[in-house]
Amino acid sequence: MQRMRAHLDDVSGFTLIELLVVVAIAGIIASMAAPSFTSMIQGSAVSAATNDLFSSIRLARSEAVKRGSRTSVCKSSSSMSASPACDAGASWQDGWVVYNDANENGVIDSEDVVLVHEPLKFGFAVAPDAIFADFVSFNAVGASTTNANGFASGSIVMRYGDDEKEISIMSNGRVRIE
Repeated sequence: MQRMRAHLDDVSGFTLIELLVVVAIAGIIASMAAPSFTSMIQGSAVSAATNDLFSSIRLARSEAVKRGSRTSVCKSSSSMSASPACDAGASWQDGWVVYNDANENGVIDSEDVVLVHEPLKFGFAVAPDAIFADFVSFNAVGASTTNANGFASGSIVMRYGDDEKEISIMSNGRVRIE
């Protein structure tokens, strides 16, 4: 009996109660961290979408200077179709098209398309200034312009949940995220 008792005294490990206490504490800590993960995911999503639109706008400016003709980014509900078109009834959340309007007819011809972007995921809100409600255009020298070839400046705000980012577009064509 003495030998068996000595052997049991050397046994180490966790009891079921100790294991349950550790699991309960881990659950409490995880439940406190969950809201910050949600916020982090929203922040990451709005940053990614903002960077996509920002990159498209920068590409349009670069293509306008490179090709020496007007290049635009317009909202489009048919951006993923075989023949995308600008759509004043669409919203920026529906997707967009970057196109070089070499013949300056204001219509997207098949050879004009530079880039298309798919619709944003559900829950995004895009709030452009009135000047950029339908499109952002750049002339051959890279300046932001209106349809009447006047200079345009303003911003587009991207929101998802409580997070938002703003893309500012200056009349000289400079684009930045704030």
